[in-house]
Amino acid sequence: MADFANILLGWIHILAVAIWIGGSILIDYVLLPSLGNASPEVRGKVLMGITKKFNLIAWVSVILIGVSGVARAELFGLFDPNILGYTAFGFVLQAKITLYFIMVLIGLFITRLGLTLKRNPSFELAIKITGRIKRLSEINIFLGILVILLAVALRMRI
Repeated sequence: MADFANILLGWIHILAVAIWIGGSILIDYVLLPSLGNASPEVRGKVLMGITKKFNLIAWVSVILIGVSGVARAELFGLFDPNILGYTAFGFVLQAKITLYFIMVLIGLFITRLGLTLKRNPSFELAIKITGRIKRLSEINIFLGILVILLAVALRMRI
């Protein structure tokens, strides 16, 4: 039974990461640049539509990542202080968890900025806020790529 749980939780974990980070990369580096010649009104409407749909998908993914990660760690006894505090594996796992929480905080801030823009859709505010959201999203993508690198290191049992 532990093998099935491990496979299922691992699949959920990896799928959710792929959706969150892959979706962010798709939006930032494919969809938004494709709107380069569109009018500000069109860009704004498309951005709001993408944000509205992706926010739900992203937050479900974030929750699934957290729940499946904790469940897998518990399944393998990785919360043992002897593992977390005294091994290279434990230090890398702690770094991965810390980066995940930083990404969640950045995601909360991005969501808050999006809600601010939705409540007050002025053109000047939109330009200011979308620039901040883009920078924060790029930081989250970078951190997500680091988390994936750490996950590979954990998988290799460093």
